Amino acid sequence: MGFDRHDRVKLLEHGADDVLVVDDEPLAREVAVSLVRRDPEVAVVAECGDGLRARQVIEDTRPDIVFLDVEMPGLGGVELAEHFQGSGPVVVFITAIAFLPPPSL
Repeated sequence: MGFDRHDRVKLLEHGADDVLVVDDEPLAREVAVSLVRRDPEVAVVAECGDGLRARQVIEDTRPDIVFLDVEMPGLGGVELAEHFQGSGPVVVFITAIAFLPPPSL
């Protein structure tokens, strides 16, 4: 499951502009939404903090693209993407990694 040039062409031809952002970390979700909103060609139609809620939102709103966190409690991003494989939106996996300073010795 990936996003290649062919998918991009299909999205542009379709006029895809509805985006859902899913991440259980509020700050990571806020950053992702902020970055997506920089593009005037797309609209963030919803944001979710967990996979179960996202599954319902996808079924209700039918977004064209879902920016989806890989690891979330409950229903993870990979499992959610598999649920819609072949009939759902284009999935772009996102993840946030925090770099902490090394512990002092």
